Amino acid sequence: MAIIQKQELIIPDLPGIDEIARAIQEGLNTTENFPPTGCGFVYVKIFYSHPDYLEDEEIQRIYKRQMLVHLMPKIELASQIAGKRYMVKASSVKHAIYIGMDNNTGRELAQGEAVATNLKAIGIRAAMIPVGD
Repeated sequence: MAIIQKQELIIPDLPGIDEIARAIQEGLNTTENFPPTGCGFVYVKIFYSHPDYLEDEEIQRIYKRQMLVHLMPKIELASQIAGKRYMVKASSVKHAIYIGMDNNTGRELAQGEAVATNLKAIGIRAAMIPVGD
């Protein structure tokens, strides 16, 4: 692992609000369904950690702070544009887009997975997180 200085930690090129909103909206428009598995809340968690320096707490702290300043407002606004809500703390999940309540249809689970996949495709680390009610 290369040694980097705090001052050299550079934020990657981040997608714009329109690109993020489009990724969210396209995921919400999926026609796929997951198998019904019960009821629960569906979130798409946004990860603000640096994937190359997971063991270095200082770099993670600096990087997360920079990402929260530069990326979080874009995610929040793009979520609103797509008709969803970005939540700093929701249930047991932090920094997540609330997709909806899956009432044993599998639809919201599929939407969450599609949104997470679309966000990853544009360079945002994300994962669908189901939370039972």
